[in-house]
Amino acid sequence: MSNAEHSSLRYYSDRAPEYEEIYERPERQTDLLALKELEPSALVCFIDNEYVEGSSTPISCTDDRGNTYQQRFLKDGKEFKVLKNFPTNEELKSAVAKWSKTAELRKFNYYWCLSYRLDPSGGGECGC
Repeated sequence: MSNAEHSSLRYYSDRAPEYEEIYERPERQTDLLALKELEPSALVCFIDNEYVEGSSTPISCTDDRGNTYQQRFLKDGKEFKVLKNFPTNEELKSAVAKWSKTAELRKFNYYWCLSYRLDPSGGGECGC
């Protein structure tokens, strides 16, 4: 693992409590209850786009924590700065390691798909 990848993993690990706090917010509780009803060996999938130079919206800036942002424009001309990170393979797999030891990451030209089955011996919840 490169120094940059190691640093990035440490960064996300250090921020884990912050992510947990986000999911404790009242507006997240209805969705979380539905996710907790998943069967102990349910299949969970995450899909997102890859950053592809010349195709993806360019990164407009990076903050002091390493988050990247894109400028997005609506038809009415309104402009928004949107948080959009592009995690590494290791970051994706480590994000679900708590709930499954068998995560499979498939990469395509423009998208990735991370899938795993909940490990009944590892808590049985989706991790959300």
